[in-house]
Amino acid sequence: MHKPSLLFLLVNYFNEEEVFSFVTQQLPIDTNALAESVIIDNVSKTNLLSELENKSSKITSIKAKTNLGYFGAANLGLTNYLDQHKEYPQAIVVCNTDMKLSVDFLAILQRKLTKANFDILGPSIHSSFLNYYQNPYILSRIKTSKLKF
Repeated sequence: MHKPSLLFLLVNYFNEEEVFSFVTQQLPIDTNALAESVIIDNVSKTNLLSELENKSSKITSIKAKTNLGYFGAANLGLTNYLDQHKEYPQAIVVCNTDMKLSVDFLAILQRKLTKANFDILGPSIHSSFLNYYQNPYILSRIKTSKLKF
């Protein structure tokens, strides 16, 4: 198996239609895409998410036995991915499906991956309700001493 550049980890919790829409409208799902998606179905009432696998070989759907929480489910998806691929992708994108990616998101991310050395990259979060950017800004790497609890 080839190593994809990007892995999208998408967690569903009672919102299959939103996940379906996000994947089919915003992610590259064609077979030539350098991205793959793992959808972790934390809780759902339908089989809609498993139907996405039929749309592309770049999509995998996993149904959790119980609600694992957001990052517990994301961890299940990553573990499943690593069991199949045996190596990490160049980048992992953990995101909600209620967000709107800019049209050039993937191109920008690819450029950032080749030019910058970073551990975590966050989105620009703009609240349309408050008309306010909600991003914390850090201009350099966080010191290890700040990460200890």
